[in-house]
Amino acid sequence: MLYNYNNFYSVRRNLIFVNILLLISLISEEKITSINLYFFKIDILKIPFVSNLSDILVILTVYFFIIYYSFLIHNEKKSLLDLNNALFLKLRENKKSIILNIIYPFSTPFLFFIDGLSIKNFAIIFTPYIVTFISIFLYIYITVEQNITYFNLPLKVLLWIFVLNLYISSLDFLIEKYKFNKIKDTKIKQNNLFKEKYKNSKDLLFKRKLKAKNERYR
Repeated sequence: MLYNYNNFYSVRRNLIFVNILLLISLISEEKITSINLYFFKIDILKIPFVSNLSDILVILTVYFFIIYYSFLIHNEKKSLLDLNNALFLKLRENKKSIILNIIYPFSTPFLFFIDGLSIKNFAIIFTPYIVTFISIFLYIYITVEQNITYFNLPLKVLLWIFVLNLYISSLDFLIEKYKFNKIKDTKIKQNNLFKEKYKNSKDLLFKRKLKAKNERYR
C-alpha cells in the first residue's frame, strides 16, 4: 500500500525538500556530477542513464509525489474536507465552459493565493502538489534544451501543453475521486441511520410485546 497514516507529514516534508534541491540543482550554473560524503565519494556519472544530480532528484520527486498523491486520493488525515469551498477546485467542476478551461491554468497563482488566505490548510496541502509540476516542467525543459539542438518555440509550446494537461488531469482525477468518496460516505451514513432506526423500531416492538405479555399474566 502506497499510503500510510503515520507517514503523511513526513512524505509531504520529503516532497518539499527534494523539490527545493531539484530547483537549486536546475538553476545552478555548474552541473553536480559527484556527491562527497564523510567516508566516500559517489560518482553520479557511473550510474546508468544518469548524467547529473538533477536526474536522481527528479526520480525522488516523482516517487514522493506518487505517495503524496495517493494520500490525497484516500483523503488521508481528512486532508480534503476543508476544500469544499475552494475556488481552486470549484472552477474545475465547470468543464463545459471553454473560457474557464483556457484561463484556469493561468489563474492558478491567484486562486492559490485567495484559497490559501481563506481556507485552513489549503496552502500546506497544495504547495508541494503545485511545486512538483513546476519542478518537473523545468527539468524537462532544461534537459531537452541542452540535448536537442533545434528546441524551437513549437516544441516548447508542446512541452508546456503536455505538462499542463498532466497537471489538470491529475487534479480532475483527484476531484472526481473526492466526489465519489463523498457520495460513498453519504450512502454509508444513510445506511447506518436506517439500521439504527430499524434497530430502535425492533426494540420498541419487542418492549410492547413484552409489556402486553406481562399485562396478560396479571
